[in-house]
Amino acid sequence: QNKYGIARRHYYRAIREHPSHVNSMVNLGVVLGSNNDYGEAIPIYRRALAIDPSIMAARHNLGSALHTLKRFQEAIDVLKPLTVDSPDCFECLLSLGHTLSEV
Repeated sequence: QNKYGIARRHYYRAIREHPSHVNSMVNLGVVLGSNNDYGEAIPIYRRALAIDPSIMAARHNLGSALHTLKRFQEAIDVLKPLTVDSPDCFECLLSLGHTLSEV
Protein backbone atom coordinates (compact mmCIF):
# COMPACT_ATOMS: atom_id res chain seq x y z
CA GLN A 1 0.00 0.00 0.00
CA ASN A 2 1.29 3.48 -0.80
CA LYS A 3 2.14 6.10 1.82
CA TYR A 4 -1.08 7.99 1.11
CA GLY A 5 -3.16 4.91 1.89
CA ILE A 6 -1.20 4.16 5.03
CA ALA A 7 -1.53 7.73 6.35
CA ARG A 8 -5.23 7.80 5.46
CA ARG A 9 -5.86 4.54 7.30
CA HIS A 10 -3.96 5.68 10.40
CA TYR A 11 -5.82 8.98 10.62
CA TYR A 12 -9.21 7.31 10.22
CA ARG A 13 -8.26 4.89 13.00
CA ALA A 14 -7.10 7.77 15.22
CA ILE A 15 -10.43 9.54 14.68
CA ARG A 16 -12.40 6.37 15.45
CA GLU A 17 -10.46 5.97 18.70
CA HIS A 18 -10.55 9.69 19.56
CA PRO A 19 -13.65 11.12 17.85
CA SER A 20 -13.06 14.68 19.03
CA HIS A 21 -9.36 14.91 18.13
CA VAL A 22 -9.53 17.78 15.68
CA ASN A 23 -5.84 17.74 14.76
CA SER A 24 -6.24 14.22 13.39
CA MET A 25 -9.22 15.42 11.37
CA VAL A 26 -7.32 18.38 9.94
CA ASN A 27 -4.35 16.17 9.10
CA LEU A 28 -6.63 13.60 7.47
CA GLY A 29 -8.13 16.40 5.38
CA VAL A 30 -4.62 17.40 4.27
CA VAL A 31 -3.81 13.81 3.34
CA LEU A 32 -7.07 13.50 1.38
CA GLY A 33 -6.48 16.82 -0.37
CA SER A 34 -2.96 15.81 -1.32
CA ASN A 35 -4.52 12.90 -3.17
CA ASN A 36 -7.20 15.13 -4.78
CA ASP A 37 -9.93 13.58 -2.61
CA TYR A 38 -11.44 16.98 -1.84
CA GLY A 39 -14.99 15.67 -1.75
CA GLU A 40 -13.98 13.31 1.05
CA ALA A 41 -11.95 16.00 2.84
CA ILE A 42 -14.78 18.55 3.04
CA PRO A 43 -16.95 16.67 5.57
CA ILE A 44 -13.84 15.90 7.63
CA TYR A 45 -13.00 19.61 7.85
CA ARG A 46 -16.63 20.43 8.67
CA ARG A 47 -16.60 17.83 11.44
CA ALA A 48 -13.43 19.35 12.93
CA LEU A 49 -14.98 22.82 12.76
CA ALA A 50 -18.17 21.61 14.43
CA ILE A 51 -15.98 20.67 17.39
CA ASP A 52 -13.73 23.74 17.30
CA PRO A 53 -14.73 26.50 14.87
CA SER A 54 -11.58 28.51 15.61
CA ILE A 55 -9.15 26.18 13.84
CA MET A 56 -7.72 28.41 11.13
CA ALA A 57 -6.12 25.56 9.16
CA ALA A 58 -9.42 23.67 8.95
CA ARG A 59 -11.27 26.80 7.84
CA HIS A 60 -8.69 27.68 5.21
CA ASN A 61 -8.36 24.12 3.91
CA LEU A 62 -12.15 23.77 3.75
CA GLY A 63 -12.37 26.96 1.69
CA SER A 64 -9.59 25.76 -0.59
CA ALA A 65 -11.23 22.36 -1.06
CA LEU A 66 -14.55 23.99 -1.93
CA HIS A 67 -12.78 26.29 -4.40
CA THR A 68 -11.03 23.35 -6.05
CA LEU A 69 -14.42 21.67 -6.56
CA LYS A 70 -15.69 24.95 -8.08
CA ARG A 71 -18.11 25.48 -5.21
CA PHE A 72 -17.11 29.11 -5.20
CA GLN A 73 -19.92 30.66 -3.16
CA GLU A 74 -19.48 28.08 -0.41
CA ALA A 75 -15.74 28.79 -0.46
CA ILE A 76 -16.39 32.53 -0.15
CA ASP A 77 -18.76 31.89 2.75
CA VAL A 78 -15.92 30.09 4.55
CA LEU A 79 -13.00 32.30 3.54
CA LYS A 80 -14.53 35.76 3.99
CA PRO A 81 -15.16 35.39 7.75
CA LEU A 82 -11.75 33.76 8.09
CA THR A 83 -10.04 36.85 6.70
CA VAL A 84 -11.98 38.99 9.18
CA ASP A 85 -10.99 36.75 12.10
CA SER A 86 -7.38 36.37 10.88
CA PRO A 87 -6.55 39.56 8.95
CA ASP A 88 -2.81 38.83 9.09
CA CYS A 89 -3.19 35.50 7.29
CA PHE A 90 -1.82 36.44 3.88
CA GLU A 91 -2.53 32.97 2.45
CA CYS A 92 -6.17 33.30 3.54
CA LEU A 93 -6.45 36.68 1.82
CA LEU A 94 -4.92 35.25 -1.35
CA SER A 95 -7.35 32.33 -1.31
CA LEU A 96 -10.33 34.64 -0.89
CA GLY A 97 -9.12 36.91 -3.69
CA HIS A 98 -8.54 33.96 -5.98
CA THR A 99 -12.00 32.60 -5.24
CA LEU A 100 -13.67 35.98 -5.73
CA SER A 101 -12.00 36.25 -9.13
CA GLU A 102 -13.80 33.06 -10.19
CA VAL A 103 -17.34 34.36 -9.66
